[in-house]
Amino acid sequence: MKLLDTPNWFELKSIPNLISLCRLVLIPYLAYLISVDNWPLATGLAVLLGFSDFVDGWVARRFNMKTELGALLDPLIDRIFISAVLVAMLWSDVISVWILTSIIGRDFLLLVVNSIRGNELAVNVVYVGKMGTWFLFVSFALLFMNQLFTSISFAGFGSAAIVWSVIIYWLAGWHYLRDAVKR
Repeated sequence: MKLLDTPNWFELKSIPNLISLCRLVLIPYLAYLISVDNWPLATGLAVLLGFSDFVDGWVARRFNMKTELGALLDPLIDRIFISAVLVAMLWSDVISVWILTSIIGRDFLLLVVNSIRGNELAVNVVYVGKMGTWFLFVSFALLFMNQLFTSISFAGFGSAAIVWSVIIYWLAGWHYLRDAVKR
């Protein structure tokens, strides 16, 4: 599906796509909870959103409900989730600005290259891409835990995990960029 293509609105009503849209609607509330340092509720909502990300993909594959719109929506909503969490964590002084700019910068670069090349927005997800997103989610969990449980320091683990996440995220980005240029 290209950026200006007309979506098939029937696809929007599929269960996996509705789950994705619910996730999208809750992302601003999650960012708000993080920005006001309400870590217990933010953690619960982040876990719910992460679980719903797994569920929508599982339902789509298990019940043969994959759609072209879903192939575009799911990774797009993942990017929005990641960006919103990073901005809110930066606002709360949990992460450094370089983490935010490197992750959002990679996504912006891929969007620009794909747009210039006239490529479809939905890309073929590769293992290293899934690992990059998964590592980001794990590092978010560790950073959230550091905010929740102040008597136990998860800061070292969270910091190491976020650095590895950025590296893996950029490796995946390099793969996607190379693929975009070939198309």
